[in-house]
Formats: sequence, structure tokens, C-alpha cells
Amino acid sequence: MTISTLSSLKYRALFLLLPIFYILFSVRLIHTGGGFYMTGNDPVYPYLMNALNLAGGHMEVGIIEHPGTPLEYLGAIIIRVKHFFCTSTISVTEDVLMHPESYLYTCAYTLASLLALVCFLTAHFVYRKTGNVFIALFLQLPPIVAPDLLQHATLLKPEAFIIIIVTFLSAYLYVKVFGKSEDNEWDTQSIILCGVLMGVLIASKIICAPFVLILYLLLKGVKKKIIFSAVLGITFLVSIIPILPKYRLMFHWLTDLWKHDGHYGHGTERVLDPSQFFSHLIKIATANFAFTIVYLALTLALGLIVWRIIRKKQSYDSTARLISGLWLSFVILTFFVAKHFSFHYMICAEAFAPAALLSSVSIISLSLPWTIRTKGVLGYITGIGFVLFLCTRLWIGFGWFKDSYGSMDKTKEFISTQGSIPAITIAEDHSSFLEPSIWFGIVYTGNMRGEYFSLAKQKYPNWYYYLPQTNGLFHWDEEVFILDLLRKNSKILVYFIDRSPDQEKEALDKLCTSDSNSQLATYHKVYTNDVMTEDVYIIDVDPSKLPKEETPRIRIASNLETLGTAPESFLSSDGTYHFLKGELVNHQEYHSGNSSILLDAHHPYGLDLKFDVVPGDYVEVSIWRKATDQIGAIVLAAKDASRFYSASNAITKSDSNGWQQIKCRVRIPDDYPEKLLNFYLYYEGKQAAYFDDVLITVTPGK
Repeated sequence: MTISTLSSLKYRALFLLLPIFYILFSVRLIHTGGGFYMTGNDPVYPYLMNALNLAGGHMEVGIIEHPGTPLEYLGAIIIRVKHFFCTSTISVTEDVLMHPESYLYTCAYTLASLLALVCFLTAHFVYRKTGNVFIALFLQLPPIVAPDLLQHATLLKPEAFIIIIVTFLSAYLYVKVFGKSEDNEWDTQSIILCGVLMGVLIASKIICAPFVLILYLLLKGVKKKIIFSAVLGITFLVSIIPILPKYRLMFHWLTDLWKHDGHYGHGTERVLDPSQFFSHLIKIATANFAFTIVYLALTLALGLIVWRIIRKKQSYDSTARLISGLWLSFVILTFFVAKHFSFHYMICAEAFAPAALLSSVSIISLSLPWTIRTKGVLGYITGIGFVLFLCTRLWIGFGWFKDSYGSMDKTKEFISTQGSIPAITIAEDHSSFLEPSIWFGIVYTGNMRGEYFSLAKQKYPNWYYYLPQTNGLFHWDEEVFILDLLRKNSKILVYFIDRSPDQEKEALDKLCTSDSNSQLATYHKVYTNDVMTEDVYIIDVDPSKLPKEETPRIRIASNLETLGTAPESFLSSDGTYHFLKGELVNHQEYHSGNSSILLDAHHPYGLDLKFDVVPGDYVEVSIWRKATDQIGAIVLAAKDASRFYSASNAITKSDSNGWQQIKCRVRIPDDYPEKLLNFYLYYEGKQAAYFDDVLITVTPGK
């Protein structure tokens, strides 16, 4: 074995140190706390469920803004592979809904391994092109520029792809500019590689788009820019295929992001709020000093370049173009982040930081007279100081894994001892219950929501969530009347997290009190976790205190078989009510009899009807629907929809012919301003939906 071979093996072993550290650190991070649903379900559960869409063969996603589709492609592959090797008795959809945490852990291990592999290959590539071990090691640092980057890099979220891609891309660009002379030329292969990487990067998170300026500045000549643009465009379009049918929604989101202020562009229609903008700038500058240091170094380097160009001591060469591109990208990204929010959307710039710092130091060194004799001193001092700073930040930022979420395991264990009694959760982004995270993920799955909610009801039949602000109780996507739940169960568990004692009392009193303020049940606390502010109560129901079930005051049914004297209406079974849009009658598909109503993109509304209601009434509407896209909802609204509006397509039953019964339940508010309630169907899809057998009941609530 030659000396050069031994040296090569030694450096390869050296290049493994940081990747191994990243793997070990990531595994420890992954297992901090009791699970992803305990530490925070946003956005890992929505991305898991959208990856399930793709894994199930549906080119449909509900998340369009980021877009994040490359990550969903990877998630779909992981889901399919894991399901193939680990499960064969149930469908992939059932398996993910029943074991989402197992799939998230598999995704996390995969992302951590991918990050480690890319970091190793990056160092190996840089060393081969530059012969400098220090630079090769330094360009492995992107995952720890900010204390939380490693955590982002191992979660199923777009930031993981950003960190992985930028780790290699930033090193590649540095080598193309500062590497050996033979590597400085941009051949077609290099252009295609950068176009693909940049296309995937922007598709992962659209806010990374400013960094495309670096390539447009580095590439000389129209032909090279055209090739790069073509590859970038094709890669981007292929990466976002699932959201192409919703391009209008994405376009509107982007325009709103530009025109409005506030979080995600939902504020006032102005470009920015000055006070909010400058407040966010300060937060960005102070949140991660590593980024601030790099930005200042870039600014100084750019200033020196401009000064040298003015004095005609330097041309606008590739080094100047790289510094200019990095500085402009940092500024534009910072502008958009400060315009709307002040947290982790700086990740792309943070990941570019090591390459940007090395590039800046190279320029600054050339401009200092005393560095002529000691050219590398400034670089080594800066690099070592930067690494020490990052290590300190990492130590402080993570606090060496203080595991406050671990206490939630005890809560979970206690809940498991309560058997199968119904459980109501009052929680937001994390809890000791798995179901809220599954619900949160399903909400963002677009047209697949109905199928997933229907299956979730079967797998988790005893879970409910409560909205104290509206006094609304829901069983997945279906609103449930509290009184009905009390009638069916003698005991009900209620779980709180991050609520004050007064808030807990207010919610429990509402759950245990009738509309006429009669006490229907009592409650008592059975568990508390002071570390995470968790409380568990049991509601004890006294059947003798429950009011008798009321007979519906109004019952309107129609099998849509009988048309009114005018052909534009369907008659109710008793001939009293007329459902409008009878001209949309269809005889090809039907749930009963031989007719139904057909809605499509040209006729999205149907079965319009008005009926009497009074405040406190309970209204329940059901209808059978057959739609391949599972779109089509029941709408109940006041004449002034801003005063009252409710829409639901909650699936309650299904048959073997593809028909599904959907249902909408509402309680008429005490301040309802009108005497009539409007009912109609709404179909927002592009295909067709058939509806049949409608039933409306109005039951007194007081």
C-alpha cells in the first residue's frame, strides 16, 4: 500500500467524523420525547399524510404553498418500501393510519442517513478538487450553523431537503469558483447538475428561489443560461406534478404573499408593515449570530470588490459574481422573511453560510497587505473561531437534550389504563393522544380527506375533540351533539394541555350543562402532569338528569323520484317541500329508485331549500353521494352567510356500489338573526357527483 493510498484512507476516515456525529446526534434528537405527536405535529403529520396520498397511487396533495413535493416523493417511497417488507395483512392506508409514528421514525432515520452520506461525499468531492482538508471539513458544517438545523434535517419536512441539497450545492459552487483552474469552466454536465439541484430546492420550498441568482451571475453567455433555465424549469415542473392541477391556488398564494403583510400574507393589503418589518429584522439578526456574522462578512467582501473594481484592480470575475449572488440572495430572502415572519425560513441562507464565509474570507484576505506573506492565516483563524462558535451555540441551543416531553409518556400510560371509554381532547399542536396529530395531518390531504376520515372513524371510534370557543364537539370530521354523547356513555375522559384552571373549568361546565343550564353530569380530576401542564378529568353521567329525546319538529325526506309540477324541483316525500334544480335530474346513477341529481363543474349547486328554524334547534342533514373524487358537501347557511355558515362532507356510511352517506349536524345559535335556514349542495370538483336520498330533521333544543 502506497503512502498516497494511506493518506487518502486517513482523510476519508477524517471526513467520516462529522457524518457519524450527525447520525448519533440525530438519533438522540429523534428519540427525545415520547414521539412526534407529543413534541409537535406541524408539519410532519401533514407531510406524512400527503406522502401517503402518493404512495396510494393518488397524484393529489393538499399542501400547495411550499410546495414540498420532493419530500413527499421520498416519503411515498419510504412508505411503500416499509409496507412491502413489514406488512402484508392490511392496506398501506390502514397501516399508516394505525402506525404513523413507526413510519415517521423510518423517515427520520432515512433523512439522517441521507444527510450523513451527503456530508461525507461533499467533503470527499471538495478534497479531491481542492486538496485542502480544512476546506473539505469546513464545508461539512451546514447542518449545525443554527442550533435547530439538525433537528429540521431529520424531520419529514421540506427543511430537511433544503439542508441536504444546500450542503452539497454550496460546496460545489465554492469549488467551481475557488477550486483548481480546470474545474472553473461550466460545461453542460455542471450546468445540468446545478439546474436539477436548484429545481428540487425551489420545489422543496419556494422561498429558496432567490438563490437562483447565484447561478445566473456565475454562468457567462446566453446559451449556458438558457440550458440552466430549461433544466431548472423542467425539474421544478416534474417535482410539483401533484400540485399542477391547483396552480391557480398556488399563484394566488404567491400574489397574496407579495401584496399583503402579516403571517403568510394574510394581513393588510400592503407590501409590508414597517414596524413589524424592522422588528422581524432585529429578531433575525439576533436569533442566529452565525448568520449575522456571515452576512457582515459578505457585505465587507462585496464592498472590497466594488472598491477594487472602481480602482480597476479587479475585473468582475467569478469570485465577484459569487459574492454578489450570495449577498443578493441573502438580502432578498431576509426581506421576504422579515416581511411576514421571523423564524426558521432563513434555513436556506443558514445552510449556505459556511461556503459564503469561506468565499468572503478569501476576498478579504486578498485585500489586506499583511496577508501577502501569511495568506492562509486569516482563513484558519476565522474557520476555527466559527467552528468553536457553532459548537457553543449547539451546546446552549439543545441544552444537551433536556427531555421535558418525556413526562408525557407517564400521561400516555395513565390514559391507557382507562380502557375504551370515549376521550375528548382539548389540545393544539401536541398532546399525549395520537389522534389529534392524525386529524391534523388528514386536514391537509386535499380531496383524500373524506376517505381518510372515514377510515379513521373505524380505527379510532372513541376519540373526539372539542372547540371551547364555539362549544363544538367533533368526531373526526363529523360534528356531534354533546347531549347525544352523554346519552350513550356513563363515563367520558377529558384531556387538557396548556390550559389554565379557569379555562378547564369553563370547558367542563359547558360539556356537563344543557342548553337550559341544567346540570347533566359531574366531573373530577384524575391525573395531572405539572411539567407539561396536562390534566385529565372524568365526566360521570347521571342518566336520570338527561332530558328525553325530542321528536323532530320538522322532517323533510326525498328520494328524488318525484318532480314538482314545474320540472325545476324535486318534491319531498310528503309533497310539502320543493328542492330546486330539478332540471339536473339524472337516471344513470342512483342510490334508490331510478333517479338522482347530478352536479358537475358547470352546475356546482343543487337541491336548494329553505325551512323554518328557531335558536337552539338541532339540525341534521344526510344524503347519499357517489363521486370518484369524493368531493361534494352539504351546506347550511343563513341568508347572510357571514352570520351563520356550516359545510360538511363527513362520511358516515358506505355501500358496495361506491355510494357514501355524508352528514351535516349543526345547532342553531342563540343569536341566530333569521327565521329560515338555507340548505343546498355544493360540488367544487372538475368531474361529476351524484346525490340521492336526502333527509333533513329539525329537533327542538330547548
